[in-house]
Amino acid sequence: MKIKSKFLYIPVVFLLILSVTIKPSEMADAQGSYNFYLPIIRHDRNPGEINGMYGGTVECVAIDPNNSDILYAGSWGNGIYKSYDGGVNWAKMSSNLQSPYIYDIAVDPHNSQHILVSVYEHGVNQSFDGGRTWESTAGLPNGSVVYSIEFHPHTPSIVFVGLREPTVFDQSGNALYWPGGVFKSFNGGSSWVRKSNGLPNDYVYDVGIDPNNPNILYTAMHNTGVFKSYDGGEVWYSKNETLPADDIDIRSVDINPTNSNVYIAHWDGDGFSYSTNGGDNWVRVASTDTANLYVYEVLVDKNHPSTVYLASVNGIYLCENPSAASTCSLINHGGKFVFDVALDVNGQKTETGLTKGMYTGLQYLGMYKSSNSGSTFAEINKGIHVNIINSLLVDRNNPSVQYASAYGRGIYKSVDNGLNWFSINNGLTDLFVNVIKSRPGGTTVLYAGTQSKGVFISSDGGASWYQSNSGLEISSLGEAPILPDEDISDFDDSFYYDWMDPVDRESLQILEEHQNSDRAASYLNVTTFSFDPSNPSKMIAGTNGAGVKLSDNAGASWKPSYYWSGNVYDSIVDPFAGDEFYFVGINDYSIRVSDSSRLEWNPKNSGFHGFVDVFSLTKASDGVYYAGTEIGIYKTSDAGENWTLVGLNNIKVSDILVDISDRNIVWAATQYGLYRSTNAGASWGPYSIDWLVNKDILTLEQIPGSRSFYIGTNGGNFYYFSP
Repeated sequence: MKIKSKFLYIPVVFLLILSVTIKPSEMADAQGSYNFYLPIIRHDRNPGEINGMYGGTVECVAIDPNNSDILYAGSWGNGIYKSYDGGVNWAKMSSNLQSPYIYDIAVDPHNSQHILVSVYEHGVNQSFDGGRTWESTAGLPNGSVVYSIEFHPHTPSIVFVGLREPTVFDQSGNALYWPGGVFKSFNGGSSWVRKSNGLPNDYVYDVGIDPNNPNILYTAMHNTGVFKSYDGGEVWYSKNETLPADDIDIRSVDINPTNSNVYIAHWDGDGFSYSTNGGDNWVRVASTDTANLYVYEVLVDKNHPSTVYLASVNGIYLCENPSAASTCSLINHGGKFVFDVALDVNGQKTETGLTKGMYTGLQYLGMYKSSNSGSTFAEINKGIHVNIINSLLVDRNNPSVQYASAYGRGIYKSVDNGLNWFSINNGLTDLFVNVIKSRPGGTTVLYAGTQSKGVFISSDGGASWYQSNSGLEISSLGEAPILPDEDISDFDDSFYYDWMDPVDRESLQILEEHQNSDRAASYLNVTTFSFDPSNPSKMIAGTNGAGVKLSDNAGASWKPSYYWSGNVYDSIVDPFAGDEFYFVGINDYSIRVSDSSRLEWNPKNSGFHGFVDVFSLTKASDGVYYAGTEIGIYKTSDAGENWTLVGLNNIKVSDILVDISDRNIVWAATQYGLYRSTNAGASWGPYSIDWLVNKDILTLEQIPGSRSFYIGTNGGNFYYFSP
């Protein structure tokens, strides 16, 4: 409840009376800022990023070669972050970046203010002021994804990049080939020329430069192994003679600075190999092959070149004096996907010369730092906001209490209007949470739908959780069987990673198979909940792959409906809609409805264009609904009997929100940003938010009694917004 500061001197008793007499419509001031319900304390909010929810996917790490306290983190969803104090604090450095999705960062070894970064589908951006501002570069193919950037060790005006270009498809939609190549710059990265003579049509994941002879280069290729150039990239030659035909998906290459031995990282569970004669012969390190190790990066300690680190989907491995019989051991981050490892080679060393300082970038979990060569790590995420926020919940009786699901990290809670957050995962054994809902009429009973372990319930506001899956066990559904692998594959990862490169979509699947093999085992992927408003003990759960389940005892046990297959993305209940008042949005067949029994689910698709996926359902008023689909927004004014496509044609709409005080104002969350209609959906336009770096919005959540709302993005974290 909003109380203007000029009333603060009024006695408390009068304030308490005032707090229950002000109407909800009076809760927003003229500027649209929202002062929360507390009757005494004024709490103004400025639109922008929520503090305290730190972490998320960090794809790459770079250390200033001239100052080890200066670090850069390239995030997958919120651009570039910079630290001046060795990672204690981070600040966003994303002004003018062409994409918030970053693959690689390279700092000019002769000019630390000059930085090159790979921006997803926009080639390379560069900065001349230490990352404060960015500008595009010229000469790279449109839509290219740069995987690696390498400065020449002695002549920094020369830079190499390895990249992929947009995949070429035939008329049937089948991939013909995957073009890519090596490009070279002679002016520090401002412009680029292709240097791919001899390379096949294939992605180039990495370029390695021999520090003992920088004219010698190596490539790590997507599906064609290793190629080598002897003349600075002018001509390339295959070095695959001794690599088995099924071991040629190479992700990374590095070169030993003392003897020019070459190390390559295999994908597809094949570990890593090395060559002592420039790639003419390759030796597989058998222990990494036996361990079925998917290696994302191989890195030689330049201070101690007999030491090689492997960043993999299952943690960091250490290989000493690599040989065919070497035993490479897991040293840290077990079960975690490590995207990048950076060594502070200019910092402290052990007595034997091993580099002490090490930084890692992890999927979902952000940045970590070690000061003892990887033996232990500490989280260093303060200021990094890259969470995938796919569900938000505000306590309707106390809007200062909020919940957010950070994909891969579980559920977070704030009790002070989002100023501070803490995880509430006690008992929550699946941290991939699709949806959070509260039970109507209560403020402490919460439901969480997870990706593979079904339903979790909390009766104490999230302090503890317990599974409630009786009847949701896949093996006892009594329906068409769902195999474990199908349970994983049915989940639409692209919902969260529409822009993510196919390489990393594959990485997500590998992570699930290796890190969370038990996640596919027992329970359904639960995506949505809805409750009977007259009896909240009666509820439904929508699932991904197994239709609608129902409960008559507040989720204590579940049973199937007659709609037992398909993906359910969202649901609403409207007691004024007549006999059929449960609505679900599904894949392919748009809308289904059911009566209070929740057993029969009948299509209500008149007006939909073919087989349409419905991702969001919103009730505006009696009989008026909006449906967010893969091809735009549909509207009905007759409780779903007839639907009309009203806008955002061919744009995927993830969520819809109707203004609490003006039903003509409707907001739509899309992968291209926020859209608004001011005439009840008749027309739509983009709504520009300058501070929103990541435009891919997954969810919108209204603040009760206010026109303000929260925005959850696909890797860009969680924002407060006041229109």
